[in-house]
Amino acid sequence: MIPDKLAAGATKGERAVFRFLKRYARPDDEHLVWCQPLVRRREPDFVLLSPDAGLLVIEVKDWAAGQIAAANAHTVTLRIGSRREERENPVRQAKEYAHRIRDLLRAERDRTGGSGPEVPVGWAVAYPHIRRSEFRRLKVSELLGAGRAFFWDDFHEGGGIARDPSGAAFRRVMRERFGYRKKVRLGSADRERLRGLLFPEVRVETPREAARQRYEYRREILAHLDHNQESVARTLQAGHKLISGPAGSGKTLVLVARAALLYRAGRSMRPILLLCYNASLAGYLERLLAAKKVPLGPRGVEVLPFFELCERILGERIDHDRHDEDLFEEVTRKAARKLEMEGPRYRSVLVDEGQDFSSSMLAVVSRLLHPDPGELTIAVDPAQDLYRRHSTWKSAGVQARGRVHRLRGVYRNTRAIAELGERILRAAVPAARPEPRQLAFPGIFADEGPAPVAIECGSPEEVAAELAQRIATAVESEGYPLCEAALLYTHRRGPGGAPECYPELLLRAVGRRGLLAHWVSESYRTKRCYDITTERVTVSTVHSAKGLDYECVGLVGLDLLEGDLTDPPVRNLVHTAVTRARRHLWIGYFRRTPLIEQVLELLRDLPSARA
Repeated sequence: MIPDKLAAGATKGERAVFRFLKRYARPDDEHLVWCQPLVRRREPDFVLLSPDAGLLVIEVKDWAAGQIAAANAHTVTLRIGSRREERENPVRQAKEYAHRIRDLLRAERDRTGGSGPEVPVGWAVAYPHIRRSEFRRLKVSELLGAGRAFFWDDFHEGGGIARDPSGAAFRRVMRERFGYRKKVRLGSADRERLRGLLFPEVRVETPREAARQRYEYRREILAHLDHNQESVARTLQAGHKLISGPAGSGKTLVLVARAALLYRAGRSMRPILLLCYNASLAGYLERLLAAKKVPLGPRGVEVLPFFELCERILGERIDHDRHDEDLFEEVTRKAARKLEMEGPRYRSVLVDEGQDFSSSMLAVVSRLLHPDPGELTIAVDPAQDLYRRHSTWKSAGVQARGRVHRLRGVYRNTRAIAELGERILRAAVPAARPEPRQLAFPGIFADEGPAPVAIECGSPEEVAAELAQRIATAVESEGYPLCEAALLYTHRRGPGGAPECYPELLLRAVGRRGLLAHWVSESYRTKRCYDITTERVTVSTVHSAKGLDYECVGLVGLDLLEGDLTDPPVRNLVHTAVTRARRHLWIGYFRRTPLIEQVLELLRDLPSARA
């Protein structure tokens, strides 16, 4: 069931159909049910994917038999008390929805050169409050879908379907009323495409798609949120919630989908704020919302880094390039005090990378929110906590106990990179480390790929030159656009405060190979203006790349870190760095440190692309 709960405003009949499908559309692994999916700006009540009937649109009507006064092919006249009202004929509605879905499938096959899912699309009407015998006595029964309908008899606990909890009776009814001669068989890839087509709020085509169209790009990347993610994004109940998941599980995509749904829910959920800590992430969030045609700004969804929000609250400028924790803590406290006097400003607040927020920062967030209704959704991943602020939800006014939605599937990285990330997190407990070629999340990585590579060089200059050459080769031989390549560093300067600036070394090395690059983390202004679709190689700190990802990543500076993977701050930084890469990961170093020795050990026996 997508989602696994109906919206609060669902009718009694819709709830009856929901319970019916959830109980009897079995076996579970062969059936999917979408509840009120958006199909080209229309919302059918249910769409069922069945091996016996393909895709079946089900339109639900809470009518009683005595209410139906007249009908034609277009409308139905109902007796509502002393009045008569005309409604659209549910058969006409269901047929129109089915036609729209057929158009979507046809367009998908055209877009993919005929490789899209092929599945028959039918329709049905559900009358949960009308008995079959009552319906047959209606003179207009044929106009209302008599042969393609569900009735009270089907939903009642004493009916033939309910007496067979195995689902066999349900499947027999599906074959007899709506079935096809040939069983509908779909592979997992086609089922995932259907999920994206029938739930466009969570079909994510990243902003880089426009850049890719200029290249004969070997592989199209299209991320579909899984069942759990769809349910989280679709639930529109007010309150405080946490979304927790590993790197690459789609937490940011869930927040963007949820922000779009909240905007479309109407004025009761606005104004809406989407908040982050990382300034370079804000532009990416804006692009994802724009791709969904969601207005940005006070009348749509406002996207702000936290300290820009504080500037607005206080009405004064902040020097964002000052690295003074005491200054920013004072700014946070002042913003909280001012909100105590002025009151809340938003009906809905969504926070990305919530582990970066201290208790005092979260207190500002909670005071922004109107209590009724109040929608607060925070996405977190403790493994990417780089600032070690140790906040507690309760002390910050976040009432999320029992409302934690966990995302477990990782869609971003190749099998090898995902396993390296898992090994890094488990490095402090060697006994818990996965065996070679085992996965912490078996079966959910869609892509094989080359194993990450560690490259030993003689100096920082050689490291920069080697990684720049790797990127130039990938761009030339595999056709990657420059915006899909990044060089990430941990330290601005080399060992002992060497005068050579690491990012400047990287920029020069890339330029010598005839490629353009930009230094994203040079200043707050460059972070805030960062456009991830610009045709340049990204040069950035690991911190400023958090929340973003690239096809090709060169990583430098692990050999400059003090400590090793038994230290949580080091472990989280290394894990965050390697999981920015989707396909290619190259780790350059010129010193053999305890941390480098650990990383080399973890790289042994990683899975790589099959020949």
